Amino acid sequence: MSVSKDRTKRKTESKSMTFRIEKSILDEIRQEATQKMESVNTLVNQIIKSYMQWHKLAKKAGLTYFSKVLITELLNSLSDEQIIQITQELCNNNL
Repeated sequence: MSVSKDRTKRKTESKSMTFRIEKSILDEIRQEATQKMESVNTLVNQIIKSYMQWHKLAKKAGLTYFSKVLITELLNSLSDEQIIQITQELCNNNL
């Protein structure tokens, strides 16, 4: 496939919109964009996509965040049989 066709396929329609963002948050976004060597626009689009594709749906599904250390400690305190039982009950009752 030629480069020009490849660019055309990946391009999606976009529109401009203006937002007011707290200065401290905008400063953090600018700093991260600089560290990643990408534009603020690209980073903000990634943040919005991440929210729409994962975080919004996770909240609706009742998912939440826990520390990896906490989960590891909890799982280490359970037997394999207890983990299997909890997993089966979770799948049968909640999914």
